[in-house]
Amino acid sequence: MNIAEKIQLVLHILKWRLTWNRKDLTYRAAGIDNPKFMTAMEAVKMIPDNATTFSCAMAGNARPSVWFWAIEQSFCETGHPCNLTHIIVGAQGGRGRVPGTIEELGKQKGVVTRFIAGHHETVKSMLKLADQGAVELHTFPQGIETFLIESQIRGKFDLETETGVGTFLDPRVGNGTVVVPGRGESFSEAAGDKLRYWFPAIDVSYFIAPAADREGNIYIRNCCLFTESYESALAAKANGGKVLVSVAEIIEKDPDNIFLPADKVDAVAVKDL
Repeated sequence: MNIAEKIQLVLHILKWRLTWNRKDLTYRAAGIDNPKFMTAMEAVKMIPDNATTFSCAMAGNARPSVWFWAIEQSFCETGHPCNLTHIIVGAQGGRGRVPGTIEELGKQKGVVTRFIAGHHETVKSMLKLADQGAVELHTFPQGIETFLIESQIRGKFDLETETGVGTFLDPRVGNGTVVVPGRGESFSEAAGDKLRYWFPAIDVSYFIAPAADREGNIYIRNCCLFTESYESALAAKANGGKVLVSVAEIIEKDPDNIFLPADKVDAVAVKDL
């Protein structure tokens, strides 16, 4: 990397840091005559109270900030959606420092009342609510979560495995999936010499992607990662639910590179860059 490239990289990082909390949740892409395209605030109205929602990301990468912000703002303005069960695999928190993480959902009591994750340490707002008795926490092996997501596409909602036998996830030894003893029922149980895991049917999957075309097909070219976006979207649709996607740009249709077809997408919000 030469000096010019290093300077360009530093400037790029600086721009990102100065604008990392920028958002326009009422932005609507102009010139698109397709009802799937809407503002983020309009899209989150599709999330019913008491739903099981799923967001895709890994640590600070590809986190769906637009959806976190929109859900929190909608709750503050209308009281809805509320009492959500929210599921993640990779942690999407910011340790109480970074805006636009899943911690936005933990700013207000009542948005999320059950939180299922493979990793909790970075999600400080949820941990605080759990300490107050306002959120029920569960933890899973991340691999088991991904298998359970995929199995929902096929209408199967549990999994028997030796993973976790003899550990705290085994109710014969510890609390099962329950993080705080006495707060919630475990999503794992003994099944002979194995454990059986399950979690609720996903009603709404939301994530971000680089682009969509005008039909609402989603593309992931140049995406840093897409984690469980595809599987969770298909699971939500199999369960009769909704899929919300935030994209950075609109491109021409490219049939050979469609990641998620438009018939699996209910709402597309274009981020104002």
